[in-house]
Amino acid sequence: MVWAGLAGCAVLILGTTVAPWFVPNHDWVADTISDLAAGEWEIIMDVSLYAFATGLFCLALGAAHAHSGGTQWSLGVVSLGLLAALVTIIAAHNEYGDGDSEGVEIHIYLVYGQGLFFLLPTSVDGLYERALGILSCAILAVLCSVFIGYGRRVSARQNAFTS
Repeated sequence: MVWAGLAGCAVLILGTTVAPWFVPNHDWVADTISDLAAGEWEIIMDVSLYAFATGLFCLALGAAHAHSGGTQWSLGVVSLGLLAALVTIIAAHNEYGDGDSEGVEIHIYLVYGQGLFFLLPTSVDGLYERALGILSCAILAVLCSVFIGYGRRVSARQNAFTS
C-alpha cells in the first residue's frame, strides 16, 4: 500500500510537470491544474489525478490495516478515503476551462470547498494549487514512512515469535 501511495504522488507530480508542455500558453503561476485537465491533452492530468486518488485509497487501506485504535485514527482513515473519492470526482468532472458546456459541472463547487483558494488573487491560482499538491504529497510521504516503520516492527515481532 505504501508503494502505491508513493507512486500516486510521483505520478501526480510528474503529470503536473509534464502537462504544461502540451497545453499552449499555460502559465504555471496563474493557470490552475484544472486548466491542464481540460482540452485536447486532458488525459495527462486525468491519469495523474486518478493515479493520485488510487494512491490515496491504498494509503487509506494501509491506515485501516495499521489501525491503532481510537476515534482519531478512524477519522484519519475515513478522511483519506473521502479525499480519494474527492480527487476522483474532481478529475472526472473537470467540465470547465475547455469551453465545453456539456456534462455535469460540479468541479467548481468542489473547489469552492477549499475556501482559501478564493481569498488569493487569481494571478497566483496555479502556484497555490501546485504548493498544495506538493504539501499533500509531503504529508503522505511522512505517512508512508510511518507505515514502513510499522511494517518492520510487525515483521520483527512475527520473526521473534516464530523463532
